[in-house]
Amino acid sequence: MKRSNRTFLFWRCLFYMIGIILLAVGLTLNTKASLGVAPVITLPFVIASILPIDFATATFSVYFIFVCIQLALNRNRPKIKILLQFPFSFFFSLLLRLFSVLLACNISGKAQGLLLLAASIVITAGGIFLMVNMNYIANPADGLAHTIADSLNKNTGTGKNILDCSCVLFACVLIIATGTSRNAIGVGTLISMIGVGRVLALFNRLFQRKMLLLCGIAPEATLCE
Repeated sequence: MKRSNRTFLFWRCLFYMIGIILLAVGLTLNTKASLGVAPVITLPFVIASILPIDFATATFSVYFIFVCIQLALNRNRPKIKILLQFPFSFFFSLLLRLFSVLLACNISGKAQGLLLLAASIVITAGGIFLMVNMNYIANPADGLAHTIADSLNKNTGTGKNILDCSCVLFACVLIIATGTSRNAIGVGTLISMIGVGRVLALFNRLFQRKMLLLCGIAPEATLCE
C-alpha cells in the first residue's frame, strides 16, 4: 500500500525534531568531557568564559553571526531558509540551556572523559545525520559550511573543514588575548573533528537510503554526503 504524503511528512518532521534534540545533547556532552570541545563550538565556549553569559547565549550569538555571513555570501539566492535560521538559533539555544542543566555531570579522570567524548560524537553525528537529510532549516554552522563550499566551488566537506579551522583559529586568538578557557581546545577537539565526520559517513552508509524512502525523499534530494 502506497504511503500518503501525510505519512511522509510525519516521519520527516519526526526525524528532524529528533535530530535537533540529539545535536543539542551531543554538543552539551561535548563541553562536559573536559578534553577540548568540538571545533565549531570552540568560539562560543571561549566567549562564554570571557563574558558574563552562558554557553547557550554565546552559541546563539555566534550562530547569529553565521547566519549574517550566509546572507552576505548568498546575495542573489532565495534567503527564506537562511532567515529561518534566526528563530532556529533561538530555539536551539534554549535546548542547550535545558540540557546543560539536565546533563550536569562530574568527570573524574581521562577515561570517563573519553567515554563521554565518544558518546557526544556518536550523538552529534546522529543529530546532523537526521537534520541534514530531512533538508529543512539547517543548523547555522552546517548552513555556513555549505555556503562556504558553494562560494569556493568545493564540496561540503571542504566547507566544513574551513569553518572548523576558522572557529579554532579565532578561539585561539581569544584565548591568547584573554588568558582564559585554555581547556577549550585539546585532544578532544581533534577527535571530534575527525570522529563526527566518520560516524556521520557510517550512518549515511547504513541508514540513509532506507530513511529517505520512509520519508518520501529521493536520495539525490539531500545534501548530506
